[in-house]
Amino acid sequence: MNKIMFAAVALVLSIWTIAAPAFDPIDALARRLNANTNWKNGLSFFILLSSNTAPKEVVAKAIEGSLIDCGHGKPCEVAEIRKIRLDEQPDCYAALLPSKQGKKILLFWYYQPAVTNGGWMTRFYDAPDEAEPDASANGAPRRR
Repeated sequence: MNKIMFAAVALVLSIWTIAAPAFDPIDALARRLNANTNWKNGLSFFILLSSNTAPKEVVAKAIEGSLIDCGHGKPCEVAEIRKIRLDEQPDCYAALLPSKQGKKILLFWYYQPAVTNGGWMTRFYDAPDEAEPDASANGAPRRR
């Protein structure tokens, strides 16, 4: 009886593990930002590149001008770049970057002001951990 019970529990747990969606830090950040519409009020850095610049080039320029440390002078390996949709910024990209300071997410979108040349607005966030679903929207730890 114990062997049958153990086998049944093991089967249920293995099915649950396979069926459970993998944690996606970019999706978690997007959900967090959509829940707080003030996220755009923070500091963003402007990169003068054209609207048809490849996202990979924008990410490289943003990293070059940041304090992100990928370790030993090596270029950062971008784990993923994809287009995301935020309520306050529908045409936005996100890049997931491993670094010595932990995983980072770079949000970037093209901005065309009325009086000057356009460029890319960029902002780095700490990638949310699976264990911290409701951290603050600016990537900082929650106050206790």
